[in-house]
Amino acid sequence: PLHTAHSPLEADHSAQIHQILADGRADLLILDPELRAEPGGQAGPWGFDVCAELARSDHPVPVILCSTAAPTEAMLDCIRQGYAQSCWVLSQTSAQDWLLSAQRMLGIESADTALIGNAPAMQTLAHEIDTIAASDAHVWLSGETGVGKTVVAYCLHARSQQRRQGRFEHLNCGAVPNELLASELFGHVPGAFTGAVKAKSGRFVLANNGTLFLDEITELPLSQQTQLLLALDNGEIRQLGMEASTRVNVRVIAASNKPIQAEIAAGRFREDLYARLEDEVLQIPPLRARGEDILRLAEHFIERYRQQHQIRLPIRLDDTLCEQMLAYHWPRNVRQLTGH
Repeated sequence: PLHTAHSPLEADHSAQIHQILADGRADLLILDPELRAEPGGQAGPWGFDVCAELARSDHPVPVILCSTAAPTEAMLDCIRQGYAQSCWVLSQTSAQDWLLSAQRMLGIESADTALIGNAPAMQTLAHEIDTIAASDAHVWLSGETGVGKTVVAYCLHARSQQRRQGRFEHLNCGAVPNELLASELFGHVPGAFTGAVKAKSGRFVLANNGTLFLDEITELPLSQQTQLLLALDNGEIRQLGMEASTRVNVRVIAASNKPIQAEIAAGRFREDLYARLEDEVLQIPPLRARGEDILRLAEHFIERYRQQHQIRLPIRLDDTLCEQMLAYHWPRNVRQLTGH
């Protein structure tokens, strides 16, 4: 669940969506454009009509489009025109990314500011976070898939006296179509390109005086890497369609699951950009190296699940299961422990 104040509603045709919106029961719409117009009808691109009507209404709500493959040109146009805010390619977007995108659009702070665990590696990490949070350095997060980079990034933001008054913006660079990355990062003004009828604030503007977490940063094309380097060097960004630059004060935290030195050697990632981002490097330990933290995390997630689903009876791990969990190697780390 996104929040105790938000509950999901499902609709399988556009007429049902219109009714939910008319009743004022929606704060966010996650939409597959290919749906039926009415019960029993043929599937078609009726979702785009919903987006256009929402944009013209007196009470628009943000829209996230869903796609099982690469976004179509119609979906990209829908975003360029401001009818939808983003598009998820389901095969490239984790459940955590969905949750964070939705929470950001609803104005909900999402990540936990407390690191769970007493393992020596986690105590070291917590100390390093406190030290780095007090500085204004950019940070590179290193670690395997699923170790909790987003939580660590948010901890750095929340524990910074200077940054925590600003926004924490999270962008999975691999989940945004290349055609939209420049607009997503730097924003655009109306008329910046064909179909750009509304202004869009990029993530740098939204994160001004706060923190921008760029996950899967090695998925950025080289052209966007160059623009990012200029922004870091000069503290200025230029929205698409504008001649004047805008000053921004943003701490950037970056992460990737790919070996960065191999990406640099292959010419897919700029070495000077990495040098700019590695003011500080944090190594996040894998779950298998955290000993009994595995059980503490499991109990934490079980209790959260119990509360979310209003299960009154306590849920406990028996001794045999605990031994099996401690012996397991957890290849997908904390994400696997949550069931994702």
